[in-house]
Amino acid sequence: MTYVPVSAQLPVERAKLLFSISGAQCVLADARQRDRATEFASEAPNATLEAIVEHEGGAAPAHNIGKSDDIAIIQFTSGSTGIPKVVPVSQRNIAAFVDWWIDHFGVDGSDRVATSNPYNFGASFLDTYATILAGARNYIIPQQVLLFPQSLAEWLSVNRISRWYTIPSVLVPLAERGEFAGLDMSAMRNVSFAGEVMRSGHIRSLCRKLPNVAFTGFYGSTEARELTHFPITPDFLSKDEDVPAGYILPIVDLQLLDDAGEFIAQSDRSGEVCVSGPGVMKGYLNQENAKCFIQRQGREYFRTGDLGEFRDGVLYLLGRADHQIKTRGYRVNLNEIESLVAAAPSVAQSIVVAVPDARFGNLLVAFVSPKPGESLDEASLRHHLARIAPRYMIPEKIILAAYLPSAATGKVDRSLLKARAIEMMTQKSPPRDC
Repeated sequence: MTYVPVSAQLPVERAKLLFSISGAQCVLADARQRDRATEFASEAPNATLEAIVEHEGGAAPAHNIGKSDDIAIIQFTSGSTGIPKVVPVSQRNIAAFVDWWIDHFGVDGSDRVATSNPYNFGASFLDTYATILAGARNYIIPQQVLLFPQSLAEWLSVNRISRWYTIPSVLVPLAERGEFAGLDMSAMRNVSFAGEVMRSGHIRSLCRKLPNVAFTGFYGSTEARELTHFPITPDFLSKDEDVPAGYILPIVDLQLLDDAGEFIAQSDRSGEVCVSGPGVMKGYLNQENAKCFIQRQGREYFRTGDLGEFRDGVLYLLGRADHQIKTRGYRVNLNEIESLVAAAPSVAQSIVVAVPDARFGNLLVAFVSPKPGESLDEASLRHHLARIAPRYMIPEKIILAAYLPSAATGKVDRSLLKARAIEMMTQKSPPRDC
């Protein structure tokens, strides 16, 4: 059976779209969310999780995980057309990293694993399956606790959490405002993070506050799971650098592709990150895959769109080969957000740029111009986006302009707009929390 995790916080129109393109046949929700679930899938059979557990007499313990190519989970990632791409995650895809993680970190029945990741987020698969397979306990961090760094620090201590896999956006408030003095953190063994760049100052602060905790950064993608890891060491901290992507996992074949379409040596120059291995999906379910994969050395490699280079065996990311960026732990395609904005009444043009941010990875700024003779207002645009887009895809700032500047090519001058956005965002109040 395949399941499609969807956040209950999504706008109804967005949830309807995901339900439609996923091909889901029924809806499961807890009792509190059942009414909301029927809003976006009114024609589909539905049931509550509580009723299923009661009927089945509780869940049977799991001792292994399937490793076939059958689709276990469907995820979505941002697409350039305004329609999300459907990512099939197989049993084999999940098992590859889960097995490695349990073995590498020595996870066992004594562990208490914290979960702060929403269930539609890839990192939550590790929280769920690794915890079950290792016989450990899973503790879900309440949303109200995540909002306050000191409450979070105390929650981790009181619940004797030993392992936690999260995103930098959640860790940054702890680094900046969390206080652990007087708290018993002796149970905490490892904190892992992925999804965004972890800045130098933040990881140094966390390591000072939690000197006995092992911190590990990961890099990966929705389509290929985790690809690299980077253990934080005293030697690294002395260099005052942002955390790099790291060392290639032993279950991954990672290569760099140059502009001529050839793999290049690690010590040579930069290129596009391409990967093969048991964690890589077979292909999107709702679009042509020819441009996403290449055949080399008798194997199929997924083109991530990330640019990188190796320094002493460590992968450093250099940006994207397209318009995809990371914000608040999610990968989004700027073209998709532009399409959503452009679908609003009276919009003639929309350009969305990303402004680097120490906490959230990037913040979104939209520049919008109206159709001739028509008018726009920010409140109406935000109302339009709130109906069809998840919160992390709604721009932090919307700039209305009579027209958008053009470059010498006649195209909209994205570089100029990005420079303006950076200037504006450095002079504004702190960004909203998720």
